[in-house]
Amino acid sequence: MARVTEAILKGTSYATDRQEALLDLTYGGQFGFTTELSEWISSQAYVRHNLFAFLLEAPRFFQFMPDPGQWVSTLKALVELHPQSIDGLNSKLDVEFSEHPIGGAGEVMHEPTNVKRAQSNITFNYGPDRYGMPITTFIYNWITYGIMDPETKYAL
Repeated sequence: MARVTEAILKGTSYATDRQEALLDLTYGGQFGFTTELSEWISSQAYVRHNLFAFLLEAPRFFQFMPDPGQWVSTLKALVELHPQSIDGLNSKLDVEFSEHPIGGAGEVMHEPTNVKRAQSNITFNYGPDRYGMPITTFIYNWITYGIMDPETKYAL
């Protein structure tokens, strides 16, 4: 059995815009006519790693609140330290097609008409709130003071 030495793509072909290396799909296919035991290493599955979030900039209105350093440090902690999970990042592309008939036998041809990136809806899961409900209080005040109060329809 010969050892596969070119099973990694980096900076070529369809991997030109990737910083990290990825497996070459021309190796490691195990469901053809026979299995390719010499290429078993190229069948390695992708294992998702944990996301590390970093706060790059806090909302500017924090600077107009009493004790702005506490507002910024609390948001930094809520983004970087407290989430049990962060979900909702989406890199999916949705392709829309137009179809029209080909011949009289019921065959149709599909042609791409649009491609859209699926929307990401990021969700932070903090688990149960802490004693005194600081997470709920912080987010409530952020919304009412910095975005909009539900009664006045203006930021407080």
